[in-house]
Amino acid sequence: MVANLELMPLRMNEKKNAKIGSRQRDLAKKFYQAGLLSKKGLEAVTY
Repeated sequence: MVANLELMPLRMNEKKNAKIGSRQRDLAKKFYQAGLLSKKGLEAVTY
C-alpha cells in the first residue's frame, strides 16, 4: 500500500513493524479525498 511507504533507517523500520499510526491514517484520508485510494482501502487503514 502506497500510504504506508516511507523511508527510514532499518532499525527504526524493524521497531515500527506493521503498525499504522496517525500519520499514515491522515495520509490515507488525503489519498482517498484525492481519488487515489478506494473507500475499501481507506477503511482497511482507518479501522
